[in-house]
Amino acid sequence: MQMTIVLMFILACILYKVLVSMYLHQVTWKVQSLKQFSDALTITSGTVLNLILIIIMGSIYELLALKLTHWGK
Repeated sequence: MQMTIVLMFILACILYKVLVSMYLHQVTWKVQSLKQFSDALTITSGTVLNLILIIIMGSIYELLALKLTHWGK
């Protein structure tokens, strides 16, 4: 179950990066000044998304560990 959730988060991050990259490459045809920043923006926003998901998963795992600890007593 937990592995499935982790895999879903990984696939969501990959899908996010692909979609943002496609969108930014379409936009850069119109705005040339964004062209040099499109890859950096995609990587940076994807990294921030990964960080947020890691923090969320850490909180979920911590709550689960506490519940399992109290359940075992």
